Amino acid sequence: MVEKILLAVTIIICVVLLNFRIYVFNTEYYEDEFRKLGVYNTFPKEEANEQLNHLINYLKTDQPLTSTFFNEKEKKHLEDVQRLIQKTLIIFYCSIVLLPILLFRNRKGLAKPFLYSGIFLISIPVVLFIINFQSIFITFHELLFTNDLWILNPETDNLIKLFPEQFFFDFIKKVFTNSFIIGILLITFYFRKNR
Repeated sequence: MVEKILLAVTIIICVVLLNFRIYVFNTEYYEDEFRKLGVYNTFPKEEANEQLNHLINYLKTDQPLTSTFFNEKEKKHLEDVQRLIQKTLIIFYCSIVLLPILLFRNRKGLAKPFLYSGIFLISIPVVLFIINFQSIFITFHELLFTNDLWILNPETDNLIKLFPEQFFFDFIKKVFTNSFIIGILLITFYFRKNR
């Protein structure tokens, strides 16, 4: 029973963080969002895309962020973001290694772990979209950051101009919509297995 619960939890982590990994460094996705949110009206397209590429490269590696586009407060916050993303990806890669082992060990009893993980995956977006996003956004930052560097001024800070709050709502929506679809597939597997 413990291994089945562990398998269900691992599936959930893999699905959610796989979708996170797909989009977090995806420049095409960011550029689509910039068009949609009018970022290219605030900054010239070439400048916004150049800063985006610098930022993604910074978040992927340990290289310092040398751009003068961001002020010192923003750079300090981005250091926290970089560490958070790297820790998240470590969890993802560990779960990817663990998943096939658990699938093999539970190969004769996959239906219920698939059902439990599927139900959880379709529940997350429902709960998130019932709750006010702004309160989730604030709680998320208060839980994951030990300082208030994430509180930025849209009048003076380029980081929040480049990534307004709606960007994060869209990002979360994308990740959990995809996870919702996979959750439905997992539940479908359960019912096909037990009909």
